[in-house]
Amino acid sequence: MFPSREIGRLRDALVQFSNAVAAMTQPLYPDIPNRLQRPFPIVPGEVDWPHITPSGQCEWLRFRSHKNPQESWGKVPGEDRSLVGAHKLLHSAPGMAEEIIDNLRCATRWCVERAAARHRLAERILSHQRAYMDEFETHATLLLLEGGFALPDVLASYGKMYPISVLLCLYHEMEELWETFPKIRRMLYLEKTIPIRFFEIVPGKHSIVWPSPTWDAERQFLIFPGSYSIIWPCPTFMAVHIAQASYTPLGAYHAWQALKAARRWAASLILQEDR
Repeated sequence: MFPSREIGRLRDALVQFSNAVAAMTQPLYPDIPNRLQRPFPIVPGEVDWPHITPSGQCEWLRFRSHKNPQESWGKVPGEDRSLVGAHKLLHSAPGMAEEIIDNLRCATRWCVERAAARHRLAERILSHQRAYMDEFETHATLLLLEGGFALPDVLASYGKMYPISVLLCLYHEMEELWETFPKIRRMLYLEKTIPIRFFEIVPGKHSIVWPSPTWDAERQFLIFPGSYSIIWPCPTFMAVHIAQASYTPLGAYHAWQALKAARRWAASLILQEDR
């Protein structure tokens, strides 16, 4: 058994650390990634934080085994499991409570500073790109005022991660594009010659292209990394996926304009066929 005062202080430090990690990793728009220069030792020679996968990804909610860095030592416990977590940490290094507490506090300070820095940077980006957000908000308001159009509940649930106005505008364009496909599909089945044009909805490392260059199924996007095609999904899925991949208001605005261009192109094909 460990002294209750020792366990109590370690538990308090663990709760503060857990809360700081949660605050640091909460979703922000635009997304600001956390970057770590080196792992923090928690239990010297036994436990580090965070766990880093073989691909280099930080798992912020897991500790890392110091002796075998590729293995997770366990989850960062929430307040409800903090007492168990304190016992587990101290069991791995009896008599080192003070050093473990100091290490947890050091990691906690870093998390608090990093969370504040993320918020400042996100606010700065939003401030610089306010014009794009204003256009999203204006258009979203007009859509809602027109009536007969509402944000699906599943999209509203993403409101803490992405601005509702951005999701609403992206979803609306996806819906409009969706409606062009029955006739385009019919043209393909009738072996009509369709001049191919590709639209890069989201450029860069996590790009999204429409249509799939193979054009072997008429309702496809091509998504990177991995270069995999997906059969046309529901507009709600793609609205969230595009908001996530575009990162910033400027990126989301470019995606929105690209969707508009794709929809106009699809509509022009249908108009030519109707003539």
